[in-house]
Amino acid sequence: MNKEEVYDTLINPLMAQIIDICKANHIQCLASFSIPTEQDSDLMCTTFIDPDCEAPRQLRESYRLIVERNEPQLMAMTITSASPRGKR
Repeated sequence: MNKEEVYDTLINPLMAQIIDICKANHIQCLASFSIPTEQDSDLMCTTFIDPDCEAPRQLRESYRLIVERNEPQLMAMTITSASPRGKR
């Protein structure tokens, strides 16, 4: 299993739970994972939860440094709603 598959299989289900908890309790969160593959050595998965646009300056600046790079990105993904565990 490569790192992307490990993320998809083991980490993503846990992140869905964390995202739900953070949103329900208005907790801002920034989580970023480096999951390089042979096809993409810079592959990352980043989640930034800022439901009320009130994230601390440090989180907003960290997100900007991680995501808003000065190079083209092939794909950006945002999860707006996670399905219940085991249902797709």
